[in-house]
Amino acid sequence: MVLLHLHCKNTGTASNRVRLQIPITTPKQQIVYKKSVVHYNVPASSFDTHTILYARIKGGGTDTFSQEELLNTTGVGAVLPIEFDPEARRTEADYHIRFNASHIGKDIDIEFFKDDGITAQDLHASTDKTIRSVDIYFEIYDISKTLEHK
Repeated sequence: MVLLHLHCKNTGTASNRVRLQIPITTPKQQIVYKKSVVHYNVPASSFDTHTILYARIKGGGTDTFSQEELLNTTGVGAVLPIEFDPEARRTEADYHIRFNASHIGKDIDIEFFKDDGITAQDLHASTDKTIRSVDIYFEIYDISKTLEHK
């Protein structure tokens, strides 16, 4: 097994989009969503009411998860739910959700949305009520397939 860690942080400008690069590509195979960690800029007062984020992950230009894999009531397609507590600076959540992921290329584009699945959730370092960073962890089961596609 291989651990795929996607560390998403602000780039200095508030944006809900992050581009990451990984050293290998993976073919379509089963992966497990294991953990998320959200770092949040907690305001002094007037807490945010959102308690979940959604992430749309595209690896190699296509959705990593199909709508058949991630059914939800947001109506916006295949988005991954990420738990977070708007009253805490750090929210860590454990999962064990198995997916059949499509091909994941070396370039991974991730977009974050608020709990409606539509409104952009920016990553920003210095503003209250914003997400500073999100870490998403997956287990990739078949390492031999992954190594074959370097």
